[in-house]
Amino acid sequence: GSITKIFTALVTIELVKQGKINLNDQIEKYLPEIQISQKNCPKITIQHLLTHTSALPRMPDNFNPKNNINPYIDYSPKKLYEFLNKFTPTRKPGEKVEYSNLGFGLLGHILSRIENKNYDKLIKNKLCANLAMKKTMQHLSPAMNKQLASGYCDMNKVSNWDFDVFASAGALKSNVIDMTNFLAANMGIMDNILYDSIKKMQVKKRLILNDGQRAFFQCFGWIKIETDSSNIFWHNGATGGYRSFIGFNKEKKIGIIILSNSTANFPDELGLYILDPINFKSQSKKG
Repeated sequence: GSITKIFTALVTIELVKQGKINLNDQIEKYLPEIQISQKNCPKITIQHLLTHTSALPRMPDNFNPKNNINPYIDYSPKKLYEFLNKFTPTRKPGEKVEYSNLGFGLLGHILSRIENKNYDKLIKNKLCANLAMKKTMQHLSPAMNKQLASGYCDMNKVSNWDFDVFASAGALKSNVIDMTNFLAANMGIMDNILYDSIKKMQVKKRLILNDGQRAFFQCFGWIKIETDSSNIFWHNGATGGYRSFIGFNKEKKIGIIILSNSTANFPDELGLYILDPINFKSQSKKG
């Protein structure tokens, strides 16, 4: 699910490090097929996409699945371009954080264009090969597909989702062993050549919410929660029949990954409670 966005963000920062992309680049630089009507607003940049500040909506208004059981399979690059060429932002990019699957789908599409690789190969080559993650990918082999846990909704088995241009927003599949490696790399307890980029991803960029006890910040991909007693980085994910959570607290040296083959919405509450039971005690009592 949407933990995929952390992988997309890390590939982006790696390509910045390699000089193949710049955070201040306007998206039209890589997609000459599009021209967004800005009405004297700043242009949307790579950094805007990375921080959910692009002014793009969560989903495009031409997202009309032929099959709601597998909703993303028929949303193509052509449909994405059609939406962007008709889209006019209602506010300036960079003004505020608004979570956008569209933005991260667009970001991954740009990365694939730069590297001339599909999203699956991009993740395998840039990240998984360096983190000993052999079972993290978009498209499973026939043998791995037999090992895939079926997804459930209200005790009923449901179909898996397939992705086209939105792959970078939620398409990756994985297991606990691989995701533990990913977690260890992000916590800095596993030596890896990606750590310079990983550290840059954890710098807070924009305030999302401050309720007096907890402040939520948008980083590159990650969401950071600051309280009097902890600093937590986390993200969650959801696709048809599945829910997931990843999070860590460096100071307390605690990290957790939850992968569930059910739409029951418990991973966020359980994960945050384990990372910080003082500030998330109430959530742990639900369900």
